[in-house]
Amino acid sequence: MVAGHQGFFCHAPKVPLHRKIGAGDALAGAFTLSLAFSWRWAEQDLKWGIAGAAATVGPEAATFCGPCETKALLPQCRLENC
Repeated sequence: MVAGHQGFFCHAPKVPLHRKIGAGDALAGAFTLSLAFSWRWAEQDLKWGIAGAAATVGPEAATFCGPCETKALLPQCRLENC
């Protein structure tokens, strides 16, 4: 992701893959929701998006990612400056 003059890459948490459908939608949704309800830097919103995608494909995801599952994966999302 590029924000201003900085680029960021977010390493996704390692989760067992149980489904492939919905990860992109979850990333976009969690990123947008985080951006809309906070004044954090965009790189933190990227972490929320990546965690949401991981929560959607992971083993405990019964349906679309939920806030509890997503928040639990946040510490495993590692940002890297590009």
